[in-house]
Amino acid sequence: MLKKSQNDFLELFNVAGLLLAFVLISASITGCASTSMMRSASIEAGEAKTFNASFEKVLEAARKSVTQSGLEFEEDTQLDDQTWIIICNKGVTGWSWGERARITVQKKSESKTLVRVLTRRKLPTNITATWDFSPEIFSNIESNLQIVKSTSSALKTDQSLKGIKGIVLPDGSVIEGKILKMSADTVIIQTQDGKVLSYSFEKEVRGFVK
Repeated sequence: MLKKSQNDFLELFNVAGLLLAFVLISASITGCASTSMMRSASIEAGEAKTFNASFEKVLEAARKSVTQSGLEFEEDTQLDDQTWIIICNKGVTGWSWGERARITVQKKSESKTLVRVLTRRKLPTNITATWDFSPEIFSNIESNLQIVKSTSSALKTDQSLKGIKGIVLPDGSVIEGKILKMSADTVIIQTQDGKVLSYSFEKEVRGFVK
């Protein structure tokens, strides 16, 4: 009698385990945030923020924000002449099965651009996944735009780069020479001994010597 009860319990336990597995598999198949689901979601879905900058500058800032936010590119697609979408993902970690995010960049005028960020968990039952990447992405876009603005202002102030005699690195050291090129991303300088060096404007240049 005891043996029969034990067998019944084990059979019930196995059935319960199979049912649980079926539920989890079904959820992962039907409810997960696949790339196609992110692509087909409403264009108005997600958190929104308007930036006072041109479409081209915001789009470039949004692209940079992907890796800055710890995400990886999956798709980078133009929907029409005023809309671009970027789909990215974060892989499996010790705390999460991963997430996907879609960044939609829409031109509203020559100086205003709307950005929407939609975040979805890859597995709907994953309660430890990040619920919303928008604060971090918006913050990174804003920072990237400020760098572009600062660079643009510097170039306008110095109509000729001849007035700049060198650059200051993060550790305080100075590289003296002639600035050959300066953009939002890169400063190229020819040193006094003839070497041509390239530095990241964002990460390696703290200031200029005039």
